[in-house]
Amino acid sequence: MSRPVNHLSKMRMLSLFVAPVLAATALSGCGSSSSSGGAGGGIYLGLSNSSVTSSFRGIMINSFNAEAKTLKAAGEINKYTVQNAGDDVSKQIQQIHNMVQSGVNVLVIDAQSSTGLNAEIAAAVAKGVTVVSTDNLVTTDKAINVQVDPKVIAAKTAQGLVDIIGGKGKVVMLEGIAGTPVNETRNQLAKDVFSKYPGIKVIEVNVDWNPATSKQKVAQLISQNPDIAGIWDQGDSAGGAANAYIDAKKPMPPIVFDGTTDFLNIWKKSIASGYKTVGAPQPPAVVVDAIWLGLKAHKDKCTATSNPIALDTPLLTNANIDTVWKAGMTDEPGQFVNPVPVPRTALDKYLSC
Repeated sequence: MSRPVNHLSKMRMLSLFVAPVLAATALSGCGSSSSSGGAGGGIYLGLSNSSVTSSFRGIMINSFNAEAKTLKAAGEINKYTVQNAGDDVSKQIQQIHNMVQSGVNVLVIDAQSSTGLNAEIAAAVAKGVTVVSTDNLVTTDKAINVQVDPKVIAAKTAQGLVDIIGGKGKVVMLEGIAGTPVNETRNQLAKDVFSKYPGIKVIEVNVDWNPATSKQKVAQLISQNPDIAGIWDQGDSAGGAANAYIDAKKPMPPIVFDGTTDFLNIWKKSIASGYKTVGAPQPPAVVVDAIWLGLKAHKDKCTATSNPIALDTPLLTNANIDTVWKAGMTDEPGQFVNPVPVPRTALDKYLSC
């Protein structure tokens, strides 16, 4: 049974996911975590992550570390490292350079800038490093770019919301961190849908992929705009928005599901009362697919069949919510439904070897 979530500070909320990562990085110093030893085919695996200011990233890093540990135990790699750049493009460039100099063979990147890392990536590839960009993608084709299909996460959910509200009314867009590649891509895909309907008025609100910020700002909007027809969001914001309505004791409009378990519980519970919405999972474990693609491409000298690679994710509705929702899912903000998007055995179709 779902319950309203208390307002949590950003620091407390992120500590649930980022603290374990920072604790691990502190062990080796300089903002990195590493593990070495064993044969592993000589593969040194790296992750260059731009930011740890969202719970998605904390879960993503934990997913990377867990898979790297498994691969090391299986002898597929012999060493791995994580570097966090703290939202600083220059720092991320330097960290990538340092990892390449230290012998990284396969490098996964979640980029702070879509263009700012391109020269360093080209230099890494010229030295034989296989680079895979995920989540926030880069524009260079020197890297294999892989993401959960943004057309489903953004465009199809926007269209589904439009259909539910009848193509008219005020639609609030809860947006992520301004300027980041994934935020701008998803926002534009959704806007392209909404712009087709003259009866829709879009209200853009930046919430930085933070459920506490989402709850606060939606609570303000409720008093100013009691006639909101629907809420579209692209990540880690749906639960905060829903709980703003619950706390205000107001009927909840359709809110697009963003992969978080707290909102999934609210949606599931509300169906009995006639509530209807749409959404799409966007698991942080996409980083695991990035690892597998990178290892395969490096070993077998593969290239991507398309760039970027768009991994399948289902469009969820009331009819198929039970394919993702499971009893006992947590109501804690910032937790994601987190299966690996595509099994390792199904990734070959994305590579030409």
